[in-house]
Amino acid sequence: MPYPRSILAALSVAQIFLSPILRAQIPDGITFAPAFGTDGANLFTHPTMMLEIPGKPGTFLVPEMGTGKIWVLSPGASGYTKTQFGTQTGNAAEPDMGLTGFAFHPDYVNNRKYYVKYGGAQRPPRQNFIDERVAAADYLHDSGTPGRRLLTLDEPNEFSDHNGGSPVFGPDGYLYVGFGDGGWDQITPDFYKNGQNRQVLQAKILRIDVNKKDPGLEYGIPADNPFVNDADPKVRREIWAYGLRNPYRMSFDKLTNELYVGDIGWTKFDEVDIIKKGGNYGWSLKEATYCLPDGPCTGVSAPIEEPAAFMANGGGPGMAKCVIGGQVYRGDPASPFYGVYLFGDNTLKKLFAIKKAASGPATVKEYPVITPQDPIAFTIDQMNNIYMVCYSGTIYRLEHPQLKAVATPVRPALAGSRARGMRSMMVLSGNGLLPPGLFGRYEAIAPDGSRLGTLDAQGNPGATDIPALSGRTGNGVVILRPLQNP
Repeated sequence: MPYPRSILAALSVAQIFLSPILRAQIPDGITFAPAFGTDGANLFTHPTMMLEIPGKPGTFLVPEMGTGKIWVLSPGASGYTKTQFGTQTGNAAEPDMGLTGFAFHPDYVNNRKYYVKYGGAQRPPRQNFIDERVAAADYLHDSGTPGRRLLTLDEPNEFSDHNGGSPVFGPDGYLYVGFGDGGWDQITPDFYKNGQNRQVLQAKILRIDVNKKDPGLEYGIPADNPFVNDADPKVRREIWAYGLRNPYRMSFDKLTNELYVGDIGWTKFDEVDIIKKGGNYGWSLKEATYCLPDGPCTGVSAPIEEPAAFMANGGGPGMAKCVIGGQVYRGDPASPFYGVYLFGDNTLKKLFAIKKAASGPATVKEYPVITPQDPIAFTIDQMNNIYMVCYSGTIYRLEHPQLKAVATPVRPALAGSRARGMRSMMVLSGNGLLPPGLFGRYEAIAPDGSRLGTLDAQGNPGATDIPALSGRTGNGVVILRPLQNP
């Protein structure tokens, strides 16, 4: 799990007070309903996250950090059953070196590929890996076939933490991965000075193409990555953003496609950042508004981006010690929670909320109730239920009368430039019929906003090859969103 900062950290920074206006905008009264892992028999052993399995609505996957076991939670007439998906060997002895991340390929319903991020089983050397694996035809088990090593990141051996956390696929189909600065130290911030060094992958958000292989790599580097054409040949072209201390959890807003990251701070502030292409987030020159003594805030390679929100380091009201990135609610548009980002703190067992400000950092709302356990991740399902995964072993659902379980409507999901070229496809008794003259790669979305799969159209009318459509009966319409401009 991500380690909190030293208790010797300076606590003289003024606390952030909550505005009465924000209190009126974001309701009080969120409660925590135990959903999974509620007793000794079903308790998870240090779960790190929970994901809904594509093509299996209401079925979830839960990886465990220490054991490396990956579990499936399947709904049934008498409740959920817990079966094992597979095991990913990692370093169980050091928490940050275990199984920290998991992501499904955007086309999982067709290619059954998934990706794990974990630490090596041996130390030294200390290494982090991203592997591609393939699930069985039922989507509910690993196939047992050998995986593919996409990335190996050698880490300094002095420290065992700051390895970053969850990989996540963006709406563009690329894989985004966060890595920390390589080690926590009480005395020296960013011991190896990786934050501002664009020749290394530590302290960065990476963006890679898992569907291609560039020379010498097991992945491709998208042509529009910000440093692809950098004059320095040593600059890593995988980098999407830099200057982050330990970006442990991140997620995309379903409506705006903005990437939210919780970045664990050092002695002054924890941050929530909305990641921009090529953005510099300041570490280790700056934490939120504070310029660190070891380096000025001026004269950097790029201006330092302002955080979306920040909390002073400490245990008092409005303060944090180990921020855990969360999720943006996009269920009921009439709800006051619509567009609210809910996130937590692992050490202090807190729940926070922000709503993105028109300019400048948002004011942070802290919920007065202590969470039942220690948050390690937040996840959201197709119906916009938000779950809090706790490292101690239980998964809770956040509940409030206005946190309604409603699928994100198709139209908001398709808003913006990606809506251009949108098409529709008729479904007749389970058969999807392609319209004539349709070219390009598309994502198929049901009217409730759930994702069905992808297809490659070659201009010929006829039935599609999306397996998820075989379970649909009767007539209807499926929305096609272009993954590339058709």
